[in-house]
Amino acid sequence: MNNIGDYIIYQIEINNNTNHNYEIDIDKDNNIEYTISNNKLIANKKNTIELKIEYKKEYDTYNNGKYNYNKNIVLNINDTNNPNTTDSIILIVFILVICIVLFIVLLNTKHRRYIVLLILLVPIVVYAIDKYNINIETKIEISPNNLLINSINKQTTLSTNLDYSTSNGDGIYILDGTQNTNNPIYFYRGNISNNNIIFANYCWQIVRTTDTGGIKLIYNGIPTNNTCNNTLELTEITKNKYSEFNKDNTYMGYKYGIAEADNYNDAHQNITDSNIKTIIDEWYTNNLIGYSNYIEDSIWCNDRSIAPDSPGQGYGTNATNYNGRYRLNINKTPSLTCNNDNDKFTVSNSIGNGELTYPIGLLTADEVSLAGGVWNQESIYYLQTGSPFWTMTPSRLNNVYPSVFVVLENGSLYAHSGNMDGIRPSIVLKSNTIIKEGNGTKETPYIVK
Repeated sequence: MNNIGDYIIYQIEINNNTNHNYEIDIDKDNNIEYTISNNKLIANKKNTIELKIEYKKEYDTYNNGKYNYNKNIVLNINDTNNPNTTDSIILIVFILVICIVLFIVLLNTKHRRYIVLLILLVPIVVYAIDKYNINIETKIEISPNNLLINSINKQTTLSTNLDYSTSNGDGIYILDGTQNTNNPIYFYRGNISNNNIIFANYCWQIVRTTDTGGIKLIYNGIPTNNTCNNTLELTEITKNKYSEFNKDNTYMGYKYGIAEADNYNDAHQNITDSNIKTIIDEWYTNNLIGYSNYIEDSIWCNDRSIAPDSPGQGYGTNATNYNGRYRLNINKTPSLTCNNDNDKFTVSNSIGNGELTYPIGLLTADEVSLAGGVWNQESIYYLQTGSPFWTMTPSRLNNVYPSVFVVLENGSLYAHSGNMDGIRPSIVLKSNTIIKEGNGTKETPYIVK
């Protein structure tokens, strides 16, 4: 649902013949008031529009069983720009002329006593006509215009029978187990090129949707003449180390705790920003802070849960295997579940740990696996850029240093320690994001506000 600072664009057909585009800014400074009740948003711009919008998600059995968010809803709208307003002015002028003529006639006859009644009647008639026309209820057809989530939904391949030990499959898939939820999770996979988008004057790639209907993106460089054909280092904001990577389990963290701790909880407290978090936060401040109203607070999972085959317990210098390695290196079973609340990095503490300053992070290795990445196996898919870059999923602490998952030059998932690898931030756009133009290709990417 929408918050202060959000915007919605609707294409409205009035009386089946007049098209209007209404951009409704939910902003108290623009005298817009709104309430939310029973899944309905009631927005009222004083003296302009009274709009009632019911958001519906319907299962369309005639469209390959896909969900459709773009249903037309018949509503009533009070519109000061109603096409009948001009007619009402003409009518008012006509009545005033008639009244003046009657006044002159009565003044020169024996019926002068009716002049007072005429004088009282004129403002009443004028007010009634004005009130009727300005507040006329016009039946309209209204629907969200070009929602990004709808474009993704329409291209979705239903089959999710995927073997994640290979990079097979090209297209958009629904994550198993989310088909019948309020917001099915769609993810892009394979060697595809229809997931390109320009937002905040930067190129991004759509990775997946979230359980709130948000759209998760990964940074993909600076556009050239509104195209997004970047490769290698041009897809990164910079290259740097993930963290200090001294020999200690604490440095697995996007924020880390106490080195040489004698227990898991102290080692994995969220006290100090990692090197990579500091770089990403600074980049957000310099480049995205003005677009915060369009970016959703989401969970960024830094999964530090211990794998069942781990020899150690995740603190100090104990050799430790983490669950990301167990899932992706051994079992080849990616998951979007974040096991520990402490590892759910968010801005708000209502959905996670509240340890982020800004709603930005990195992809997980599991999301890379959904996209087509496989442990230590060359793969051709849209995240392969020819330059290695970091995820935020810990792998293990062996006898040398702690290691975190990366995507290598050839597309394979691997784990690095103190390398100077690429940094590709990730954000989540809100579910009401509107496509201004484009079709998602590298040459004609989606362009959103």
